[in-house]
Amino acid sequence: MGFKSSFKTTSIWEKLFGAGVLFYLAFALFGFWYFDYLPFRDWYDWVLEGQILAHHSEPRFNPYYQVVKSPVPNSFASFFLYLCSGFLSPEQAGRLWLSLSFLTFIFGFWYCANRLSGKNSFRYLGLFLVWNHWFLIGNLNQHFGLGIFLFALGRLCAKEPGFTRQQILELNLWCLLLYFIHFTVYGAFLIFLFFWLWEKERQILKSGFKLIFGAGISLIFLAWFSWKVLSGENLGRLFSWYHPLY
Repeated sequence: MGFKSSFKTTSIWEKLFGAGVLFYLAFALFGFWYFDYLPFRDWYDWVLEGQILAHHSEPRFNPYYQVVKSPVPNSFASFFLYLCSGFLSPEQAGRLWLSLSFLTFIFGFWYCANRLSGKNSFRYLGLFLVWNHWFLIGNLNQHFGLGIFLFALGRLCAKEPGFTRQQILELNLWCLLLYFIHFTVYGAFLIFLFFWLWEKERQILKSGFKLIFGAGISLIFLAWFSWKVLSGENLGRLFSWYHPLY
């Protein structure tokens, strides 16, 4: 009954606008999958990295690339593409990653705006802000991370800061996910998390102590990765799951 009444009160303009949003999303996704050439510079690097990871044990790759045995930040995309390589071609996996990054940012912005300011026109800005610098140059890890950050921001800011077991677990999961998606977004989330906890206590030491517990697992991984870097074992690019042997 409630659904029917709310549907009846929806104006024709709102229905048309909703149809326009769906058309906009479908048109963008159609372009990602239809055109052979995509003008996202770094997107091709992600496709290549997924291929290298999927076939790194083969003779054509094994002599030239070695997998780094430590929890490397920014490695989410490569492992996502690696998992997709079992049932998709490299290009299809890359297009799926592009589409996922696009939609995650839009719906993350939508969710965050709804949680923080209610249902108003502000939530539609994500439809335009999605075409930002990081997305257009193909930096999909950071762009996807921004979408996840927005989901976390909307969820946490709409509730009272606390420190229950459930909340500690949730904070650790958010931090762990963002750590592997993109290190810069992860760092921004830690700063947000500190001030979110400080909002209730207004004590720097107590908030910092809670932050250590709330981000404990990811901080252990960060310490492990940093130790590997400082010991000289990660010889390649700093935030890469492999290092070249050539």
